[in-house]
Parts: sequence; structure tokens; C-alpha cells
Amino acid sequence: MKCSEAKLFLRPSAIEHYITEGKTSIYRFMSLWSDEEPYPISELVEIQKQVTGEIKADYNQAPSEQLERALKRAENLLTRIQHKERELMNGNSKYRAELSQIKNVE
Repeated sequence: MKCSEAKLFLRPSAIEHYITEGKTSIYRFMSLWSDEEPYPISELVEIQKQVTGEIKADYNQAPSEQLERALKRAENLLTRIQHKERELMNGNSKYRAELSQIKNVE
């Protein structure tokens, strides 16, 4: 995954794009390599899994109510993002076409 640190930092913006606003186009941002760096939802799923795993590790190390709530929120959000990913991949030909263009360029 290219720009993984930037994508981790921009995770809230990508979540807003895909989940809150319900947009069906690929989220893009300005990076060092491109003014239109793509952030496909599949990469958002991977980043959210990473964040969820880190919270879970912290919770397992030192359980607390705050970490338990954070873990539940992260897991719930991961489920919502995965659902949106399935929705986009199964029912949105525009998204799939845009995704295949990105893969052909890389």
C-alpha cells in the first residue's frame, strides 16, 4: 500500500467520504507522488483492521472501560466499512471501473 502513513492519518476523512457521506467514487487526496492519490475502500478496510488490532492489543495488555468502548467502536466501524466495501464491489459498476483504472496504472 502506497502512502500508508498518510492513509492512516486521513482515515477519518476517508470514513466520512465512504460511510458518512455515502459517496461511491474512490476517495482521493494530494500526496507527494500525485495530486489525485487514490484511497480505495479496500485499503481503508486494511487500515481500520490495523487500528482495531492496536486497540485490542492495548485492551488485552491493560483492560479498561475506555479501551473497551474504543474497541467496540472500532469493531463496529470496521463492520460498517466492510459492508460498504461489499456494497461497492457488488453493486457499483462505476466504482469497479474506477478501481480497475487505478490497478492498470500501477
